[in-house]
Amino acid sequence: MPGEATEPALPKEQRQDEGADENVELESAARLTLGSPQSMVAQSNSHKVEANNLFTSGKYDVALSKYDEAVAVCPNYLDYELAVLRSNIAACHLKLEEWKEAVSSATSALDGLDRLERQEKEQTASKAEEASVAKAEVEGEIVSAGAAKAGPALSTNPDDDAIEAARRKRQDDIARIRAKALMRRARARSELGGWSNLEGAIEDYKRLADMDNLTVSDKKIVQAQLRALPPRAKAAQERETAEMWAKLKDLGNGLLKPFGLSTDNFKMPDNFNMDLDTPMGMAPMVATGGAGATILCCNCGVPIDGTASAGALCYDCIKSTVDISQGIQREATLHFCRDCDRWLMPPASWVAAAPESRELLSLCLKRLRNLGKVRIIDARFVWTEPHSRRIKVKITIQDSVADGVLMQQSFEVVYIVAYQQCRECAKSYTANVWRAAVQVRQKVTHKRTFLLLEQLILKHQAHRDTINIKEEKDGIDFFFAQRNQAEAFIHFLKSVVPVNIKDSRHLISADTHTGNKSYKFNYSAEIVPICRDDLVALPLKLAKSIGNISPLVLCWRIGTSVNLLDPSTLQTAELSSDVYWRAPFQPLAGATELVEFIVMDIEPTGVRKGKWVLGEATVARASDLGVNDNTYFARTHLGNLLRAGDSVMGYMLTGTNFNSDALDAIENSRAYGSTIPDVVLVKKHYPNRRKNRRRNWKLKRMAKDEGELLPKAADQARMETEYEMFLRDVEEDEELRAALALYKNTKKKKPQQQDADAMSIAETDMTAEDDGPKISMDELLDDFDELDIQDDEHA
Repeated sequence: MPGEATEPALPKEQRQDEGADENVELESAARLTLGSPQSMVAQSNSHKVEANNLFTSGKYDVALSKYDEAVAVCPNYLDYELAVLRSNIAACHLKLEEWKEAVSSATSALDGLDRLERQEKEQTASKAEEASVAKAEVEGEIVSAGAAKAGPALSTNPDDDAIEAARRKRQDDIARIRAKALMRRARARSELGGWSNLEGAIEDYKRLADMDNLTVSDKKIVQAQLRALPPRAKAAQERETAEMWAKLKDLGNGLLKPFGLSTDNFKMPDNFNMDLDTPMGMAPMVATGGAGATILCCNCGVPIDGTASAGALCYDCIKSTVDISQGIQREATLHFCRDCDRWLMPPASWVAAAPESRELLSLCLKRLRNLGKVRIIDARFVWTEPHSRRIKVKITIQDSVADGVLMQQSFEVVYIVAYQQCRECAKSYTANVWRAAVQVRQKVTHKRTFLLLEQLILKHQAHRDTINIKEEKDGIDFFFAQRNQAEAFIHFLKSVVPVNIKDSRHLISADTHTGNKSYKFNYSAEIVPICRDDLVALPLKLAKSIGNISPLVLCWRIGTSVNLLDPSTLQTAELSSDVYWRAPFQPLAGATELVEFIVMDIEPTGVRKGKWVLGEATVARASDLGVNDNTYFARTHLGNLLRAGDSVMGYMLTGTNFNSDALDAIENSRAYGSTIPDVVLVKKHYPNRRKNRRRNWKLKRMAKDEGELLPKAADQARMETEYEMFLRDVEEDEELRAALALYKNTKKKKPQQQDADAMSIAETDMTAEDDGPKISMDELLDDFDELDIQDDEHA
């Protein structure tokens, strides 16, 4: 935020409460006086309503301009309406972090409210005077004896009560707007910083503390700021006073220098007062230590205090002859491991520190000898070229020299960055040095779930402690140097995928004398073999236990549990890992068995749940077009996505033999046997998606050791196809994209890729435009090179 660097940020509860208080007030046009020009008032209210909507939607700069237009057309004598608008303008400036403008707008609003209160007080006093005169006239009339006994007549005019109620309502509205304007001005002043602004903020909060119309949260904020601001104001006062005296001293030294004098030759009286009417006396050439004498420096001839001089030398001459940094190194060496980005902390520990961080600065200072003999005042980095392998630190120290003279000196230290491999990284390049291994497996014929798991691991940096990653036939092995690192990785796996963990350990060595034993730990993590878009036939008993859902469902998401969907009713259910592993089963069909259908007709039923809309569709198999007229009826959850003529992928149940006991049980069931559909539609298909097109985004891939399992040509083609399908799922599913880290693809095309893209464009231009979904650049991250991650060339 703008402001002084030393000013602390506001507490979190104040920011939340300020956000609540800054909701723009919707003031009705009923408060307008009857004598105002109706057209200008209506135009001002129209601008205000539009600005309120813009403020609510977060478009603060546009709302600010609309509020300005409302102020421009609002009549000048409507002080209350103008105060509301200017208070809202202050709220916009606060959102835009324009603190000075917020203070100005809030002050204008408060001035308008003060002016309005003065006018109403004058009107009230005038009416009271008229009422007293009328009362005196009535009391002067001749009253009969019976009337006198009856007492004064009671007022029966209902207009008096209505006027009094309206006056109280007006006062409450003014107090409410005043509280909001004070809160906003106080916050803006506290953000600006500085002595005067902080004192003004304290005054505003004191006024707020005396108000009785604040909410409980506002009162907490006011009390918290009244405790926090006085120390800040005092520190700002001392800082500004010191800066003022420094400027005055520099000015005085400039005036006295031609005479061989300086401000140090004069003593300021203890009762010094800044009042101009008070005479100020200065005693030139008075020694501060009693009856002393002024002498000349033996080196340069400058007048100095003879009682406080060290060797008859002035301060500048002492600086030129004495070096308090003597014995402190001006060059040192830092050792850096390029494999894990850590620095050596002698004798044998390694610490992680970012460039120009506090941790790295602390390490640099600890590497210098004799630095503890002096007082360190300041230390900061000096910029150097990153490839120069040099780090410069500017250090400011203080130390006392002869006769108690305190001396300050600054110097630079150059550190040479030397590369050295740490012990852990050196062990990672040798075989069988791991202490714990996590074997992640999923018994399926594809790697779709592992592709998703890989991206989640990369986004959360869960693999940062691994010393090796090895790809196996049905999964991936992760090796760690410590057992606790493997347990942390298992905890991460449980938070992203449904997994079953089994552990074991193997004795490596044992000391019979001490009883110490060394083990290697193995953890088996088996992922549930149900993947996204799989068709699942649940056992009837299980389907009833998880919400009485239909046993024939789709898997629409994999998280900590398996999320199931009944496409004919939009009912959802969650199958936890513990429930699944009590009686595991295989899915009925996978994504490789999807068939393309063409939508002939679709009609939404109006039933909606989340992002799905239930619809009734008539589809035909794409391969049957022009061959036969077979069509199929299906109820689908894609009622809001599909249109007549669209392509959709689904499972063909009619005429397909699945060889599943669970499906046979469903067919023989009285409740579900007649509900089995001919077709189950899964997701929309984009047949005109251009092949080999270059995406504007890419994904990171983990560097894995394939070992002896080098893929064959057929397996390599299958893996590329699976990865392409995963990329398409990322493009089509916004919820999936939000969970991953996508990067901008800034690499230039290779000539072969340009030719392939040109051929692909030529092929698709002859048929139809590329109808595949695109990803906006706003969703992508900038790509930074990482040592343990390789860029994917296929994205």
